[in-house]
Amino acid sequence: MKVTVALIHWIDSTYYKHDAILLKDIPSDYHKPRELLTVGILVDETDDFISICQCVDSEVEYTRKVLSIPKVSIKTKPTCMEVDVSFLKQKNKKKIKGCIKK
Repeated sequence: MKVTVALIHWIDSTYYKHDAILLKDIPSDYHKPRELLTVGILVDETDDFISICQCVDSEVEYTRKVLSIPKVSIKTKPTCMEVDVSFLKQKNKKKIKGCIKK
């Protein structure tokens, strides 16, 4: 099984007041659009949206935590990379070392 990982640089203009409900003092610029960098597994792409997800069940290819990003909000062409994840279905799984550098 292969998946496509996408790195998307975009503007999110949907920060609402309830996002800051626990803050005592909400900054005056809190509601302005935010420039974000988002990474996920590519699920779908249309003329209007790119949809990515955070999780894929390798056995049934079920996705969850899906985010649809309007193309009008994307600042630069997304960087995409195809990744072979067939190792997820191996019976004798080896311990995989983490990729976080200390």
